[in-house]
Amino acid sequence: MSEIDNKMMEVKDGKDADEEMIVEKVCGMIKIPTIEELKDDLPKMSNEVRDALEILQGEERLDVSAIKGLEELISKNKVVGGGGFSKIAMDSKIVDPYIPTGLVNGINKDFVAIIIPNPASSLKVYKDGQLQNLTTDYTVSKKTVTFNDAPLTDSIIKFEHRI
Repeated sequence: MSEIDNKMMEVKDGKDADEEMIVEKVCGMIKIPTIEELKDDLPKMSNEVRDALEILQGEERLDVSAIKGLEELISKNKVVGGGGFSKIAMDSKIVDPYIPTGLVNGINKDFVAIIIPNPASSLKVYKDGQLQNLTTDYTVSKKTVTFNDAPLTDSIIKFEHRI
């Protein structure tokens, strides 16, 4: 930086500055860190990584080859031939009722599904075994369900949906 400071002191009215040379020198000083240097700064929780990846759209999304072993797993589970309706295929697309992520403490209103329901209309939200109504009891945005009134501390919250 002292070289740039010295050059700037020599500049009288700014018209004689060599901007391209200055930019080139500054860019040469910038070091792009390696993944090894960044690994301590990466998100510690898998939920943060998952949420960040789900935000990606179109060409930003990861390729299948970016996930070790995924292509092999997919090729093992390919169904060849046929068509029509399969109960086994349908059952594999339905997520059994489960307890979502979120504190049930009488204050928290937000609960997060394990995966975005597909279609969104397949989401069923239960509080203490009673099916809740969209907009009347809760709203939903992607994976997050927000209750209009925070569930009481002893409440049991469950989600069920298709993927």
